[in-house]
Amino acid sequence: MREQRRVIAFVIVIAALSASVGAAAQSIGQFYRHDDSRYWWYESYDRSFEIAVPANPIYTVYKDLFGESSLEIPLREGGPYMRLSSFPGGRSALDRARSAVQTQWQHVLTDTRLTENRTIRTGTGLDAQFIVIQGRTAAGANGMVRAVFFNNGDRNVSLVWAGNAADYTGSVQNAWIEAVNSFSWLR
Repeated sequence: MREQRRVIAFVIVIAALSASVGAAAQSIGQFYRHDDSRYWWYESYDRSFEIAVPANPIYTVYKDLFGESSLEIPLREGGPYMRLSSFPGGRSALDRARSAVQTQWQHVLTDTRLTENRTIRTGTGLDAQFIVIQGRTAAGANGMVRAVFFNNGDRNVSLVWAGNAADYTGSVQNAWIEAVNSFSWLR
């Protein structure tokens, strides 16, 4: 009888933990299995969009501040990084976000220049704003920031890649291209 109570108590604790983990996961979004083992599908917490992101990152950082939800994913230890952010405010907020990305690294990059600024069509048929900023790091490397901005009425999503230009190759480049081309609005 005593052993049976322990088993019941253990099952109750596991069920409670599972429910709390499920609730926490719901607040930041959900990761789902992708057909390609190099990626996971990420669905936003409000189920408004999905995107393929690199599988098994070292860690992820989730932030929810001032109405912006973001997920940062390192592509390997020490960078480069991808950051996915969603925020309301329509096209005017999207334009401000694009300007913010253009100035965000001006304090650590010198001789910055905007090398791309155009509209692209993604693999899912969406038009998006695309920019690339490059400049010199303190270590003398060529730093690069790539950003794509998606709009759907009042909803906006930005996808930003930041790292040394020399890192934008191989699996890192493939992860960026997959993310940009897999993004889709769900509603």
